[in-house]
Amino acid sequence: MSDGLHARKRRTREHVIADLGVNFVERQILLAGFVAERERFDYGIDLVLKTFDAAGVIDPGRVLIQVKATDHFAPNADNTAVPVRVDVGALKGWLLEQSPVILVLYDARAERAYWMHVQEYAETRDLDTDVAGETVTLLVPLASEFAPATGTQLRALNLCETPLSDEE
Repeated sequence: MSDGLHARKRRTREHVIADLGVNFVERQILLAGFVAERERFDYGIDLVLKTFDAAGVIDPGRVLIQVKATDHFAPNADNTAVPVRVDVGALKGWLLEQSPVILVLYDARAERAYWMHVQEYAETRDLDTDVAGETVTLLVPLASEFAPATGTQLRALNLCETPLSDEE
């Protein structure tokens, strides 16, 4: 006789590291002095970043963030980037966004994250909304570690400016 235990939902390691990844990114954003709002429904965006000027006044616009988490962090052969497979539907949606879209890869074992600006990446590689297939592989650069200082870079992307100094 079955007790019904096997029919219930289970929290997998993938669920845990996904939450840890979003939490890691939120913490870096908070340490930068900004805020990140979690999206209630996940349609390819996990967080909405709101930035502020030096006086604490909210900036116009927003930055959209998608976090991917892994226990199997595997850089490419020259150790400059990590290949990340994403759903083509998500990529097409990101490329249609007016706001900057940031893809973050969280390495759950090392508790570190790396990021890329999706629209800029697509432009430099001639990717567009006509990309075919079910998935596409993007290369997240290891030179772009996601840390509190990343907030300043993301604010500049949002405002379409060059990054501001700490003395702002």
